Amino acid sequence: MASSILFYWIIDATDRFSGSETLLGIAIFIIICLYYSIYPIIFSLLYSLILKNKKTISSSVVRTVFIAAFLWIILEWVKMNVLLGIPWVKDTLSISQLRTLNGIQLASITGPWGISFVIVAVNQLFALAIKQTKLKYGIYAIAIVALFYISGFVIFTLFDSNWSKEIKVAIIQENIKAETRWNEETGDRLAQQLFDLNRKAASHNPNLIVWSETSIPWTYSTDDDLINMALDITKESKAEHIIGIFSKAETDTLNIYNSAYLINAEGVAVSRYDKVTLLSFLETPFLSKSLIVPFLSQSVYTKIIAGSNYHPLEGRFGNMGVLICNESLTPYETKKMLKRGANILITLSNDAWIENTHLNDWHFYACRSRAVESGKDIVINSNRGIGGVILGNGVIQVQNLSQYPACTTGSAKIRENSTLYYKFGDWYIYLSVFLFLILIIKK
Repeated sequence: MASSILFYWIIDATDRFSGSETLLGIAIFIIICLYYSIYPIIFSLLYSLILKNKKTISSSVVRTVFIAAFLWIILEWVKMNVLLGIPWVKDTLSISQLRTLNGIQLASITGPWGISFVIVAVNQLFALAIKQTKLKYGIYAIAIVALFYISGFVIFTLFDSNWSKEIKVAIIQENIKAETRWNEETGDRLAQQLFDLNRKAASHNPNLIVWSETSIPWTYSTDDDLINMALDITKESKAEHIIGIFSKAETDTLNIYNSAYLINAEGVAVSRYDKVTLLSFLETPFLSKSLIVPFLSQSVYTKIIAGSNYHPLEGRFGNMGVLICNESLTPYETKKMLKRGANILITLSNDAWIENTHLNDWHFYACRSRAVESGKDIVINSNRGIGGVILGNGVIQVQNLSQYPACTTGSAKIRENSTLYYKFGDWYIYLSVFLFLILIIKK
């Protein structure tokens, strides 16, 4: 039931953007729902088997609660690490806390897994309180909730707020519908909107102007008139630009990359990042070529190919780790960027594919989780989604959701501090596996 509510939008999106029959969208919807349902089914089966075979466990409330919580987060971790191209099934229970500042702070130590652990443990205690009619279990659950938020407040207070540089950013969201962006007849309108947005950005004298994912729906070239005219508009501000656009593959001219270019104040493209983790069904075909982005069906190119590594863009103010679209939905792409020297994060996306669904909010707040886990500020630009700046402690400095062209300004800081989760990775999961095995083996 829950999965049908979460994924209903797949049917409409498949019909709108692939030109395929509605039945194909229904088929994909059913497959995704079934896959999403596998994990709670596996959890229920394993948990019931463990309690059945270890009757002594039922007499120990602590052991019962811990087994449930450990088992759940281990399965969450598995889910996060398979089917990387299908981000819609990557959520964890920690998403329930993403709107609560103190509720997400534990992620800086344990990643999302520690938060999920607390949620499962609390719910298990409440369930036992109801089943066994023992008020004390409910009191234990309330005490854990209170301790969880108090500890979050303490972690937030102790956040290392030191920074070396501050970057004034302008986020230009063209907010064009997906169908319109790919229509060659509307090219002049797209160009004019981008020029107007760059004028607005230049008036704020920013250090960095961030465009959205594939904001220009063709491949990059140094003599691109649209880009050069936009750069002329902002020339006096001496701002650097990060532009989402496609790139021709060097080895095969029929293939392209989904790229982000860093263009300096002199108009020179000094660095480029090619998206590594591609979206299944959209950037990589499924069953046939009809289920890929419309741009490819209207061009000489055959497919989008994956980049080879997670290298940051080396800007004038710092090393910017770019996460394109779904790459911001798990901790792992972020960590790979940080290991290569990124000290600020930039997310580019095109949420026109999923506009007017719960995924708009989910995408933005997932970036909040990435900020807290890494301790780095993150700048977000999403076409027809939410754009903004989130600080490394989870504070949302600015955000904007609009169906009209918008220029949002803010500031992001270069931070050299590292969180415990960044330093030690999924240590909490490894510890959970160890303790889980002890609990089910020990009599």
